[in-house]
Amino acid sequence: ILSLAGRLLDRIEDVSGIELLSYRPSGGGKAHSGLVSVRIPGIPAAAVVDELIRRERVLVREVPAYPPGVRISLHYLNLSEEVDRVAEVLDRLCARAARTRRKEHASRR
Repeated sequence: ILSLAGRLLDRIEDVSGIELLSYRPSGGGKAHSGLVSVRIPGIPAAAVVDELIRRERVLVREVPAYPPGVRISLHYLNLSEEVDRVAEVLDRLCARAARTRRKEHASRR
């Protein structure tokens, strides 16, 4: 489980625009649990959850904390390919949020 969480954390580090809410020691230290929480500024957590559940069939949950985020709970039954797919979806959502921010910024000029 910790290996899968570490894999996801490593992949998330490469995603531009994502905010890691879970604790990770500086310098890319090992995961401490199978729970990984993230936030994508500009996209409500509920929309990220909806995208992952409805379109990708990946079960995650919204964490109604401050700031609200998305919790990914890894289990020993998960495969590394599934972890990679979650990272790819998060990357795609971050890219979409960045495009939206650029359009909004351009329209204000």
